[in-house]
Amino acid sequence: MADDRKSRAGYFSLCLNTARNPSPKHLNYRIAVANKLLEDFASLKMSKNAIMNLKGVFKFYCKDQLKTAIDCFKNVLEVNGNNKNAIAHMITVYQRLHMNSKANKYKERQEDFDKQRQNRRGLDPECEYCVGDIGQDNFLFEYYDAEALAEQGIAFFMDCYTEEDEWVRNDRPLKLFVDSLRIINNIKGLKLQDQAQSYVEQLELEVKYWLSQCYQKVHQGGGRRDDNMQQPCCKDSYCEGISCLRDITTSDKALPDLKAWAWTFLGVFCFKKPQNLQGQKLVDFEKYVTNLCLKEEFHDPEICFRKALELEVRRSTETRIRYATYLRTFKNRDKIQHAIEWLHEAWDIYKKSGNWFAMTMLSQVNMSMYRVLTRKATNPAEDTEQEHESEKKSSAEYLNDAIKYGEEALLINTTAMDLANVAEAYYLRGRKNDGTMDGDSEDAMQAAEYFWQAVQCLGTEKKPEVHKKHGVFLRAIGEDRQAIECFKRGMEVSVPTKPADNFDKLFETFLEMYSKEREVNTPGHHGDDSNGSDTGQTDEKVAAGKNDVSNQVFERDAEHTAVSVQETKISAEPSIRTPQSATADDQTKDPLQDNPRDIEKGNETVSSAPTSESAQGIMDLELDQGLPSQEHEVMSLDNMSKTNEETEQSEETWTHKQNEIMYEMAYWYQYAIRNFKRACLTKCTSKYIKCFPEEMSMMHAYFKLGTDSERRNSKSLEVIEEALQSHTEPEKADTEPEPKSEMKKVYEKKMDYAKKLLSDKMKKKENESELPESHCKNCSQPYPQVLSRQRSVIPDVVPRPRNTYYKYDFYVIFNRSERDWVYYSLLQKLEKSYQFKGAIPERDYRLGHNNFYEMERCIKESLKVLIILSSHESKQEEIKSMYEIDFALTLHHDMARSHYIVPVLKDDDCLPPRQLSTLTCVSAVHSNAWEKIVLALETNH
Repeated sequence: MADDRKSRAGYFSLCLNTARNPSPKHLNYRIAVANKLLEDFASLKMSKNAIMNLKGVFKFYCKDQLKTAIDCFKNVLEVNGNNKNAIAHMITVYQRLHMNSKANKYKERQEDFDKQRQNRRGLDPECEYCVGDIGQDNFLFEYYDAEALAEQGIAFFMDCYTEEDEWVRNDRPLKLFVDSLRIINNIKGLKLQDQAQSYVEQLELEVKYWLSQCYQKVHQGGGRRDDNMQQPCCKDSYCEGISCLRDITTSDKALPDLKAWAWTFLGVFCFKKPQNLQGQKLVDFEKYVTNLCLKEEFHDPEICFRKALELEVRRSTETRIRYATYLRTFKNRDKIQHAIEWLHEAWDIYKKSGNWFAMTMLSQVNMSMYRVLTRKATNPAEDTEQEHESEKKSSAEYLNDAIKYGEEALLINTTAMDLANVAEAYYLRGRKNDGTMDGDSEDAMQAAEYFWQAVQCLGTEKKPEVHKKHGVFLRAIGEDRQAIECFKRGMEVSVPTKPADNFDKLFETFLEMYSKEREVNTPGHHGDDSNGSDTGQTDEKVAAGKNDVSNQVFERDAEHTAVSVQETKISAEPSIRTPQSATADDQTKDPLQDNPRDIEKGNETVSSAPTSESAQGIMDLELDQGLPSQEHEVMSLDNMSKTNEETEQSEETWTHKQNEIMYEMAYWYQYAIRNFKRACLTKCTSKYIKCFPEEMSMMHAYFKLGTDSERRNSKSLEVIEEALQSHTEPEKADTEPEPKSEMKKVYEKKMDYAKKLLSDKMKKKENESELPESHCKNCSQPYPQVLSRQRSVIPDVVPRPRNTYYKYDFYVIFNRSERDWVYYSLLQKLEKSYQFKGAIPERDYRLGHNNFYEMERCIKESLKVLIILSSHESKQEEIKSMYEIDFALTLHHDMARSHYIVPVLKDDDCLPPRQLSTLTCVSAVHSNAWEKIVLALETNH
């Protein structure tokens, strides 16, 4: 059913959305759901006809069920001969079967409907209208218009017509229901016969019921990602939804089952309140619900569910499932046990595939019980040892039940979230006490397979939770780099209602990787037994003995970091532009989200760090035990592409690795600053400063030195300083804050020393530099103009391409303003995650060769050419890019290499140049961009 807003109700073509072709399994599941809804809504006239029409649509798209589809539409016409949707469906089906004579029969009914409507002209307030025989002069055509619009709204609400954006799926039926109610309100003021009056009242109540569910989805979904389209705010949708349901519960005309369902969803509204209800907002909401006589239900939603159970004539699975969802929120063992019992009862009522929701909720609630028992088992003070052991066994049983019910739900209907939940359950079952997991275990293999299926199943959906869970699992089995890519993807697709979990996990992983590189590669490091506690020395003596070598190691790190800071200081490029996204405040962490780093693991705590003058400037008391370093010269391309396979690593290799992590970390921190809420970032940063003071102080100094030339760093500094300030705030209002906490003093000393070293090294490098600014610092080749360097680090070379004919899988054409995005997002994804071999000028041009010849060589030797198009491109860059694009187009036409060029739009405002106007572009701001790019690279034709 295409939503043609310009035509009248009922005049639309029969078609599912071509963006996602429904699979036979998906269609069979939808048909099963329709059969269940036909039983649930047997007493509701309009809703039953809408579901029957929808079932006919699904049957139409099954290969061998066209006759069954026609039977569904005929059943609707037997009940309501003037149903405009069923008539339109019959026309489309018969035309598809080339039975035009039968199609014309139903077309004549449409034409008669329009002709009599025109003859009647306008509505007469003195006339008494009826609903029934269309031949009467006082026939109420508007009733069937409202009914047709409402039926279309139900079809779109049932989510069979998928769109790329979740808001569009909810907005389309919402508008249809609102239009239907507008027509109903216009005819309510007319004189109506008793039968017509009853029909109009029942139709209004049914439309309000479905409209309230649309408002509930809008309220849960939050703000949209496209700022160009308007939407109702969260508060408005919440209030409108409650108002619609309250009209049903207070109406004498509403059927008992409809009232019961209305009370059920009132309970859903009451326990899924808008976020941040504090102060005046809470007072306003309480006034609103008090005026609706729902104050008691607003504070105790369980009252709504009890009333629904009392009123229902036919036992409803929906009421029991929603009640269980509410009980699950308490995170209490007894409440969750009651939720499991209600879900089992819901499944017993309807043991068919149409009741998939009950099965998948059984899996999720059992997982919630496992988390509650696991959290309780970690606190032995609550129970005796015997009870503690029994609950540990019980938690394992609940986890096994979660896996069992989850896999049964997947047999009925496969969704990305269900796949991710089952994978998470396997991960939790195989996780060790230290948070790691054996990658060769059976549970790890099952989790990896289900996570892979979940990512493939996402399609155009934006589910940051799936990427976060996948990243946590990969980090547990030691795949840190792959985990980082998952967290990055989760950040890119985050929506305002989701907390910054992916940012938190991403930055935490970066800090751990940086810390591990410093620990493992520090000369003299011998593992956990190398600290001073094994020799009987006190922490103070160990720290004092480390002063000299720690300063030397820190100087070495600062020297390499200073090179990039100096490059940033001379940069004249604008700030990096990335696709916009948003997120909400952080939520309560579950066991999956615990910080795996132990702050006091064999080291001093932050508060016990020395504060004497002899310790001032020590950056690496806990992590570094290094030797004096040598000057780090600019490495060649060969050195940069080396892998650390040798037993003994050179200083240059591992220091480059540390710097690469640091610069990538700084880039994504600033990405989060531009796209996430400051309060959430301040909270996360405060945790990082406490757990990773050395790494954070280095990045803090890095931002501080780059603030004068790059204004984007100022916000990063503000967030870090706010996080520092939070450590000195008193816990109670009547407590006076201390001048400075011990931790803040130590941190500031670390940061000041890092800043001093970076400044000294920057001046030293500036004085000793032999190359003018017009030369590349990596390959020493001259540029036609001064090249302003950003702080990107050239990625490592992939050993071999995936294709068997060309030297490279792809060549990237991009401008300097998108350099960081290409290095930290595009190449990291395609090369690190998918093992494609790319070609970029700074890394893959051969030294001493002409730049233009090298560009032509790389393009010729690449399977595909990715053209990164941005709206922030200077004239000179555009001329240079046009030469590369023209050469690629020449190969595209002269050598008949079809699908050779893949244009990638970096932002929404970008328009492709005239030469590329005939090629299909990939929008990098959309959630399925990576899948499309990977598919293009995997296709050789």
